[in-house]
Amino acid sequence: MLSISNIISQAWLLYSKNWRALSIYMAFLFLPTFLMSILGIVGVSLNKVIPGSALVSNIIIGIIFIISLLITFWTTIALTCGLKAMLDNAPNHSWRAMFDKASPLLWPFAYTSLIVGLVVFGGTILFIIPGIIFTVWYAFTGYVVLFDGEKGAAALSASKRLVVGRWWPIIFRLIIPNLLFMFIFMAAQMVVAAPITAFLPTGPALVAANIVSALGKAILTPLTGAAILILFLDAKQKPNV
Repeated sequence: MLSISNIISQAWLLYSKNWRALSIYMAFLFLPTFLMSILGIVGVSLNKVIPGSALVSNIIIGIIFIISLLITFWTTIALTCGLKAMLDNAPNHSWRAMFDKASPLLWPFAYTSLIVGLVVFGGTILFIIPGIIFTVWYAFTGYVVLFDGEKGAAALSASKRLVVGRWWPIIFRLIIPNLLFMFIFMAAQMVVAAPITAFLPTGPALVAANIVSALGKAILTPLTGAAILILFLDAKQKPNV
């Protein structure tokens, strides 16, 4: 299997080489949180001017929240397809093409992810250790759905086959690159947020901090996604026999 340092370097190379194309996905990932923050401010301000408007504001925010979840979910699938196309040097990996490709995958990805969530949750309730084991076993399930055409229990089984026999190498390769990327981005985020929040009142400072945090997560997501995708493809190319 690829070493941890190779996964990190390949993920960074993919990210830095395609950052302009990836910025569209970052914008889609950031926009929902930004809109929710603005709507929250508007709702609070409106309630001060027009007492009793809180109910209407909450309904609107609730609707926007659901729409935001759908956009984020769709964007995540499109981003993963886009990263795979970039790795393959596909002639067309435009964001529009990737969103079109993601559309028919929304439902199989959603219900398979739900199954994984329930299995991991059940394992965690039984005991923490089974939950961790199941999380690593089924870490590649979404990629199996998107790129191998499997769904449901078959996708879970395919993911588990890639992990069984090399659970420890897989978990280290899942965790360490993403922890490194997260540490770097969190440090940069703190540097950016500190001067912004230092001179603002508490309320606006919290909103600004949330927006900066959402922006950092949106920028980070393609990088961590690339690392896991590279690991998945490597695990497929080198099956544990």
